Amino acid sequence: MVDISNLKKYFRYMLFSTDDPSGRYAILTFWIILIIAIFPYFINGPLGLFLLSLLISFVLISAVFSITGRSKFAILSLILIIPALLLSWLNFILDSSDILILSRLLSLFVIVLVTFSVFLEVVRSKSPIPRHIIWGAIAVYLMIGLSFAMLYQLTNTITPGSFYFSVDPSAMLNFSDFVYFSFVTLATLGYGDIIPLTAQARSFAIIEAITGSLYLAVLIAKIVSLSIASSVGKNGG
Repeated sequence: MVDISNLKKYFRYMLFSTDDPSGRYAILTFWIILIIAIFPYFINGPLGLFLLSLLISFVLISAVFSITGRSKFAILSLILIIPALLLSWLNFILDSSDILILSRLLSLFVIVLVTFSVFLEVVRSKSPIPRHIIWGAIAVYLMIGLSFAMLYQLTNTITPGSFYFSVDPSAMLNFSDFVYFSFVTLATLGYGDIIPLTAQARSFAIIEAITGSLYLAVLIAKIVSLSIASSVGKNGG
């Protein structure tokens, strides 16, 4: 039989331990994947906006929770997340472009702070490779894509027509479209169905493509160096 008490201790350790935040990073990864995989099926209408507000709220809370007690950026993130969440739900009620801009801007700041914090932890890790570093590296990559999706939506809201949808030029691009465009750009796939038109939009797309390539190069180099160091340490021992 499964020992329930030990199972509870395990999950409590995974979620609240400051030494091994694997559970926190895994939960953050889970909510971002839900935005990518589930939200496109509920785009239209009040239900879509409600679901998006809910998922973004969970992502922000999970992101801040993942660095609480572990980073100097945690306090600033906690300060920013409160108005970000309030504005996100206020936008759901009022559906205002001005509120959307403020909401996405604050949410973007929170995600960027958490991304930078976790990235520093990943690059500063030492051999042997801790389990939470793998989850952290995955979360960083997904947060980069989500951050640029918010940035693209901000750009298009402030300057309408910043992006062109070649399949249906009359269609209004939504957040799901920008998530798609962001991860396609991050992975340097470049399908060409959504095209940045303004100088600002093109600049952000270039920066994201470079960021995605450099991040993977740095991550692979870091993992290889840690693996070599671990092997040398075992052989030396």
